[in-house]
Amino acid sequence: MTRIVSSLGDAALLLPASFLLMGYLAVTTRWALLRAFGVAMGLGLTATVGAKLLFRACGSSVPALEIVSPSGHVSFAVLFYGCVGIMLCAGRSLLVRWAAGGAVAILVAAVGVSRVVPGYHSAEEVAFGFAIGAAALAVFAVMHARAGRPAVPILPFAVGLAAALLLAGGRHFTIEHWIVAAARDAADVLDLCEGPGQPGPRLSGLFRWP
Repeated sequence: MTRIVSSLGDAALLLPASFLLMGYLAVTTRWALLRAFGVAMGLGLTATVGAKLLFRACGSSVPALEIVSPSGHVSFAVLFYGCVGIMLCAGRSLLVRWAAGGAVAILVAAVGVSRVVPGYHSAEEVAFGFAIGAAALAVFAVMHARAGRPAVPILPFAVGLAAALLLAGGRHFTIEHWIVAAARDAADVLDLCEGPGQPGPRLSGLFRWP
């Protein structure tokens, strides 16, 4: 069960879902939404990878934090589902907005628990991932409000998410091996922190079935 819930925050699902969403926004000429979503996604993903690199290289310098790799599943889930919720609820009743907000919060919390229970991440790593996703989501919310809070229909989002689920096909996508190697090399070359001393990247490990 935890594996299924965890997959809802996996890049193997959310990356194609994000591209499908951006394609829909472009085809329907919703340029303000496309720009807001693209900026928020760019900031969120860059911050997530950057934080992973930093903590992989320097996390051992602050062991009390218990952070080695902030949860990308959680940061991506907060950002993607949060953005979708904001777009779908624009112009709808307060009850609908509260219900959607609660649903997104429950989903994100479930993804976070699914990363902690099996031991993939510590609670601190999940909290850090949540903070990254929430910060990027706040950027989207501000840009969405400045664009006049444009509303979008629900059906295309449901169809796009279903298509992304089919494309994911149970795969798991990760660049963690690359991040470990990059952090180690940066620590060694730049003499910033003690390197993690873990194996280098394996391209075959980018896609795998759990």
